[in-house]
Amino acid sequence: MSTLYPAGDYPVTPNLGLALWDFSETVAENFLIIDAAISSSSGFPKNIVSVSSNYSANPGDFVECDTSLGGFTVTLPLSASNAKATIVVKKISTDTHTLTIACSGSDTLDGNATSPVNIPQTAVESTADGITSWRIY
Repeated sequence: MSTLYPAGDYPVTPNLGLALWDFSETVAENFLIIDAAISSSSGFPKNIVSVSSNYSANPGDFVECDTSLGGFTVTLPLSASNAKATIVVKKISTDTHTLTIACSGSDTLDGNATSPVNIPQTAVESTADGITSWRIY
């Protein structure tokens, strides 16, 4: 019987944090292939970007927004071209300036063309439906 051990001195899969130990070579190889596929195709943000002016977000971005010098807009790409992509936009400054999250074309963000963020340390995570919408989670 195969056993999973907590991460330690054993081989660790990059996303699941589990160690493969005592698996047959075929089972371990298949597990690693599945794990690699999840890490490369998942919608989770992978790119940390710090901005203080208008920015066009890319799939996989975690956008840290400093509005201390004034409000600006982060524009999401077209949903139709980015099905299941996730983008996180976070206002990291403590000022009262407005960060606006806007959609491209006729896309909507939970039914709206734009979404204002005024509260410091607020993050908005959205995922593209692949048609014309971004959904906030």
